[in-house]
Amino acid sequence: MEYCKCTSCSPSSSQTFLGVIFCPLVCLVMAIGNSAIIHGLWPIHCIWTYYRVVRLRYLLGAIVVVILGIIIGMPVISFVAIFKGPYMLFKGWKRLFHDLIGCEGPFLETICVPFAALAIVLWPLAVVGRVLASALASFVFGGYGGFITYQVNPFTSFKSIDTIVTNLL
Repeated sequence: MEYCKCTSCSPSSSQTFLGVIFCPLVCLVMAIGNSAIIHGLWPIHCIWTYYRVVRLRYLLGAIVVVILGIIIGMPVISFVAIFKGPYMLFKGWKRLFHDLIGCEGPFLETICVPFAALAIVLWPLAVVGRVLASALASFVFGGYGGFITYQVNPFTSFKSIDTIVTNLL
């Protein structure tokens, strides 16, 4: 197999010198070959692969935390909100009627009395809205738990736990 011998195809010494100055990595690959570069990058490849496997395990752990956070968190938060709802309803009505009798709070000015009466009538809707909002917020709390689990650095988490326990003691 013959190569082209013309002057435009073969590099001159000045072109070779410029190639070494401006792109030494390419000249190194051409001189030594790809195997030296591959062997030189092998340790970095092993470290990067190990790091990605660890992050994948933490991603799977984060997904499990999200699922458990939604499955367990939603019923618990909804249960607490539903059973706390009547307490909030009567406690709010008590406060509003106390303000009505004592001419305090929203009943301080005469012009505000109709709006305050409207607040007394619409207070149950505020309680129902709070219960529904807490049920919807439980999804966000489950997702937030997974996000925090994924963001924990696996290499420093044990050190952090040890520091916390040491500080508590």
